[in-house]
Amino acid sequence: MEKEVFLDKLKKLVALGKSKQNALDATEINDFFAGDNLGPEQMDEIYNYLEHNNIDVVPVGNDGKECDLSDAVNLSFTSVLYGASQKIQITTDNANLAAKLGVNGAQEVQGQDAKVTLDTSSGFSNTATIFIDGGRVEVSDRDGFNMIFDVSEAAAGSTANMTMLDAGYVAIQIGANEGQTIDISVPPVTAEALNIQNCNVCTKEGAGKAISAFDDAISQISAIRSKLGAYQNRLDSAISSLDTTDQNLTEACSRIEDVDMSEEMTKYTQYSVLVQAGTSMLAQANNQPQTILQLLQG
Repeated sequence: MEKEVFLDKLKKLVALGKSKQNALDATEINDFFAGDNLGPEQMDEIYNYLEHNNIDVVPVGNDGKECDLSDAVNLSFTSVLYGASQKIQITTDNANLAAKLGVNGAQEVQGQDAKVTLDTSSGFSNTATIFIDGGRVEVSDRDGFNMIFDVSEAAAGSTANMTMLDAGYVAIQIGANEGQTIDISVPPVTAEALNIQNCNVCTKEGAGKAISAFDDAISQISAIRSKLGAYQNRLDSAISSLDTTDQNLTEACSRIEDVDMSEEMTKYTQYSVLVQAGTSMLAQANNQPQTILQLLQG
């Protein structure tokens, strides 16, 4: 069906709904589009269009009759969002349904944030802080430490298996002085982090969205690779600088500690001659008493 024709029929369907006290049942909608072979996406568009124009869609049973909600035994509501900022509000103008559900006027259920306790004996300091937003937990500590966890999938009252989304950065000392450090941060590249875990290529629309999602993921990975390349260049530069510094220090120590062979050999020769001359003079001095004694005996 062409889009203009489809839009025109939607307008006529809205007019039909307004003529019936702003309500249509599913059978009437199906009969209205009988023979048009509409797909799931177009049916979703029909219901969204009716909702946008304040037309209620009344469910029907398998027998084609309007469902009597007063016969309901159970009605469950499940929130896909988490945290104290989320809530489920239940209201009904059907007295029988309200009696079945025990609803007295508007009922509201408030969500709860995750509860986290840090063990300061395991490495966290007393100044560590926790920020909780629904199932998202962020832990910060000294020296720029920061970790983010997602515990949204944990059942209420259970011990959560936490998925780490971000572990902050690592500070590496690259110089001899205080403050000469480099902060290295490697973002996660999981399917969840890249938002490609739920891609569906079974439909035309899903395939289009998947292509866009993978394009964004490729861009993110390219940016991360560029970031890692910059880190590597900085580390290579730091290594080269440290090698040069080490060589200069070694040469300086050599000048201070090593012996000047030519100068020391000259001093050695000088002292050796002086020692030999002293030895010769001492020998002559020892011979003089013997010579005088021989003269007196003769």
